[in-house]
Order: sequence, then structure tokens, then C-alpha cells
Amino acid sequence: MIMTETYENENGDILNFSTHGDQVLQHKKFGTEMAHITLHADGPHVREKRNARPLRSFVNNGLQGFSPPPSEKLRAFLRVVKGNI
Repeated sequence: MIMTETYENENGDILNFSTHGDQVLQHKKFGTEMAHITLHADGPHVREKRNARPLRSFVNNGLQGFSPPPSEKLRAFLRVVKGNI
């Protein structure tokens, strides 16, 4: 089953977290993908489209400033990737 959660901050940043086999956290700014992190069996991988620095910062800060608050699945994802990206 594919599940997608959407989180947004006041600066127009949107994070989409989806699970469908691999878990993916995607960062979009004004509708354009900036970067995403995929959690594979062998660990996290960052794919930078334009700029991955903000996504890394959001993850390392526990998505402070985003709403709604992260789900339990997203918090577990953040614990695994934090410090490994």
C-alpha cells in the first residue's frame, strides 16, 4: 500500500514522505523538486536535483517549523537517516 504524507512550512517548502517499498522524503520549493532522500536496504541515499542543503538541514533539525507534526513513521525514518546524509 502506498502512503504519502505532506508537510509544509511558512516559507513555501513542501516535504512529501511516501512509503512504497523504499521510503522517500522529497523536498519541493514552489512546485519544483529540489532533492530527495531514499532509504534503501543498504542505507540512505540523497538525490540532489537543485540543492540538497535545505533538505539535510530540515532532517537534522527534526522538521522544526513544518506542519502537521511528523508521523511516527516519518520520525522513525528521520532517526535512521539523520547523521547519515
